[in-house]
Amino acid sequence: MFEKLNKYPFLCHYTTAPALYNIVRSREIWLSNVTNMNDYGEIINGAQWVWDVLSEGDLPGSLEIHSAAIRENYRQHYQAVNTNVFAFCFSGHDAENHPDGRLSMWRSYANDGEGVCLLLETKRLFRREILEFPVSSVAMVYETEDQLKRRVRGLIAAGEPIFAELSTKISESRISEAINVIGFQLMMLALSHKHIGFIEEQEFRFVHIKGYRHTKVEGIEYRAVVSGNIVKPVLVLPIRSYEELGDVETMLEDVAHEIIVGPCESSGVQTEAMRLHLSAEKLAIPVRASSIPYRAPRRRA
Repeated sequence: MFEKLNKYPFLCHYTTAPALYNIVRSREIWLSNVTNMNDYGEIINGAQWVWDVLSEGDLPGSLEIHSAAIRENYRQHYQAVNTNVFAFCFSGHDAENHPDGRLSMWRSYANDGEGVCLLLETKRLFRREILEFPVSSVAMVYETEDQLKRRVRGLIAAGEPIFAELSTKISESRISEAINVIGFQLMMLALSHKHIGFIEEQEFRFVHIKGYRHTKVEGIEYRAVVSGNIVKPVLVLPIRSYEELGDVETMLEDVAHEIIVGPCESSGVQTEAMRLHLSAEKLAIPVRASSIPYRAPRRRA
């Protein structure tokens, strides 16, 4: 994943103006339940295709006698995906070819251009992976069904000799923990799948799976919030430094590079309003309007 991230010094989070207003005010980001995402169907497809591979028969080598336990562990993750999985999305920022953001992203994820893009420093957001930390990092893989299934088989084949060596050195109870890790990694693989037709998005995600054996971290908590016309569950991730991930400064003022206001009719007004909001919050984050020409919605005759 980090090889892909190295291509992008900055990541974009496209969102609505009210959502960014709340991020600035609260210094938090909210991981939404995946059922509230517009690509939820792809998550379900990916999870099903991983299950299809696990259902082909017994697993190879040292995993064979644990095949049923691994399938059952993954099945529990799979069946609870609509309640237990939360995500927050970023897009790789192509500063050379799309310095003002991708028009397709403005249209799909930022209120048809009336929203904003929060540009963030990649190295401060994605540093290292700790399995027990409540939030994991995922680089989306754009692929067909067959390609995903080959990836699942490759993961199982690569993990088998590691499990074989490990199983000779640990107790039966620790083997159960290892099986749980395998189920978690298979679910994360499913959550990294996206249809190849969306490859221009170059998406990365923060992901949380509720119920996995995470370490309790102060401030990271579940909350019910109002979004649009609904109340929805979120996982709250304060934007701050975490000792568990190293000593890199990750306060909002350290992570945020700039804010781009989308190509809309009121972009000038929104830009000034966002500057006022940042000033009131004592944040020196540059704000500018996208130079992509505004196009009014075409009216039907």
